[in-house]
Amino acid sequence: MNTNKSYLIQNYSKVKKSNKRKSMTKKTDPILRPTKERRLKPDYEKSLSGKREKAKTLLEMERRKIITGAELQAAERWLADYIFSTEGYGDFQYDPPSAKSLALTKKYGPGDRHTFEIAKGRSWTRIKKVRAALGLCGHLRLKLLLVDQLSFTSLGEKFYPELSQARARDRASIQCALVLEQLAEHYGDDIPQEEKGKGTDIKSFGSFGEI
Repeated sequence: MNTNKSYLIQNYSKVKKSNKRKSMTKKTDPILRPTKERRLKPDYEKSLSGKREKAKTLLEMERRKIITGAELQAAERWLADYIFSTEGYGDFQYDPPSAKSLALTKKYGPGDRHTFEIAKGRSWTRIKKVRAALGLCGHLRLKLLLVDQLSFTSLGEKFYPELSQARARDRASIQCALVLEQLAEHYGDDIPQEEKGKGTDIKSFGSFGEI
């Protein structure tokens, strides 16, 4: 009887220590939380609870019904083109090939580095068309909002340093909403042109690294 009791006590103490170790890991493990320096970056801002959290600008705009699904899809489309044209990465590279892709591969063979660069060039051409339609200021706002993922507070401080933080933040969010609305309209107007399959001059691609 005493042996069983001591065995239970020993095992209970082990379980208690392991649970304590787990809880301490959750609270103190630096990998699970951003550092103080990271939270001071411009893509963080103070939440309603008073803590600095990662800015979720697009989700916040959608939650407040400032933008709709059309603007959200347009933002994702622009961001995918920008990342692929500048960094050579795209989530679609890991998707299963479509029937059209399989048919083209069977007809012309697999792609190589040259077709990859042509695809990047076409993505950058679409970015340049957006910049021509929205203007350089609209392009820069898209880059800061979607690529750099700055918070509205940081955008307000950058564009309107003479205003109070609250007014600058509100004005920045309104401007970004207007730019996204224009972006969605641009893609809506551009669909028939893309369906025509108009060719692109490779010499006009320019530098992938330009703003």
